Parts: sequence; structure tokens; C-alpha cells
Amino acid sequence: VDPIADAKSASQHYGVTLGEMGQITACKVIILAVPHKEFLSNEVQSCISKAAILVDIKGMVKKAKIYYEDKAHA
Repeated sequence: VDPIADAKSASQHYGVTLGEMGQITACKVIILAVPHKEFLSNEVQSCISKAAILVDIKGMVKKAKIYYEDKAHA
């Protein structure tokens, strides 16, 4: 998912299919590789909090923004 990238161009040049932000439901791994502010939306934050692994290459997500629903993992 990349809300800024041109899906058609990504498909033609890189052979990847980009999904829509609304398609995100549950994620085991999230890799934030570009610093788009859209990735800080509540929709994405909800997935981040449930992800088993978060790789934040650009350092966008503040620790305080991540919460754990299951306190056993905190």
C-alpha cells in the first residue's frame, strides 16, 4: 500500500500491485519505508498496534503512538 504512488506506474515499472488503504485489516509485518503522513492515520495506527513486527525505516512512528491491546506483549 502506498497512498501517494501511482499504482499503474508501479505495476509497469516494478511488477508490483499496490493495494488501497481501506484494504488493510490485520498485519503480521509492517514495513514503513517512505515518510508519507497518510501512514499515520488512525486506520494504519490500528494495524501497527496489532502487528507482530514493525520496521520503521524513516522513524515516523513515535513509541507513545503505539499501544498494545494485549498487555502480555507490552
